[in-house]
Amino acid sequence: MLPKKQKMDGPNHPEDLSKAKWDEMKEGINAELRQKVDDMFEYGCTIQMHTSSKDGKQTFLLKDGLERFNIENDATWHVPDNYDYKVSKTWGTGKDGQKLESIDKFNSGRSTSSLNAERLASATEGIKNGNLLDPIKVKKNSDGTFDIQDGNHRLQAAKDLGLEKIPYQEV
Repeated sequence: MLPKKQKMDGPNHPEDLSKAKWDEMKEGINAELRQKVDDMFEYGCTIQMHTSSKDGKQTFLLKDGLERFNIENDATWHVPDNYDYKVSKTWGTGKDGQKLESIDKFNSGRSTSSLNAERLASATEGIKNGNLLDPIKVKKNSDGTFDIQDGNHRLQAAKDLGLEKIPYQEV
């Protein structure tokens, strides 16, 4: 069972950023990011700001429908800070009653050299940032081990980060 996330000060979800508020605060922002945000306001985009409850770092986001993108690096952005993988030794799925099993019970079925480096990096960053990720989909073997049907990148990220348990779903 995952430990409950401690309530921390500061917003966990991004807030809409008005042009007036942006104009008040932008002087302390690096020139390249400041220009990108100014341009997006000029084009009428919806801009949001997320303040991390862990370290107070501000992230400026472009909101496009239900998706958000980090303006600084154009990466897809998800609400972080849902769990601390260093404490839980696993990742969070946001699903009640999630099944967890020891990492050594999972058979990858793929060599690490066949994994897509960008997808692996994304899974690793997602876990580090406390993003809720889907459980690995598996078929259970008669010896109690599991063959992965979907989730090889998440498994490798978990191994790289030294996690002990993996959330899984039998298919």
